[in-house]
Amino acid sequence: MRATGRQDAWWLFLDLYGGVSLTRATDVDPTFSGTALTFQDVQFENSWTASVRFGYWLGILPFLGLALDGSYFLPAIGAQTIAASAGTTVNIAKADLKVGTVAGELMLRLPLGFF
Repeated sequence: MRATGRQDAWWLFLDLYGGVSLTRATDVDPTFSGTALTFQDVQFENSWTASVRFGYWLGILPFLGLALDGSYFLPAIGAQTIAASAGTTVNIAKADLKVGTVAGELMLRLPLGFF
């Protein structure tokens, strides 16, 4: 027995992914009451990241898709003494930063056997 008519795969998708983040030391530029500072070589602790993406491959143009990607990142700064832009040193306490992003995506894919 053979099916006739158009045969489509399911075009909706959902991705979940995460991992460990190894953030390098970097300069941090906070502003306090209108005064900008630079904290030099701030050390970050290892942390984690998690993301979710959902999207849709267009049925009429199966090589073209749209998606929405959201991610969450929790870099932590441990207690440390650091150099500040004013030529002084500053003792900072542990700080947990929260970073969330949302991005829209336009995706293209090559057909199987293209290469």
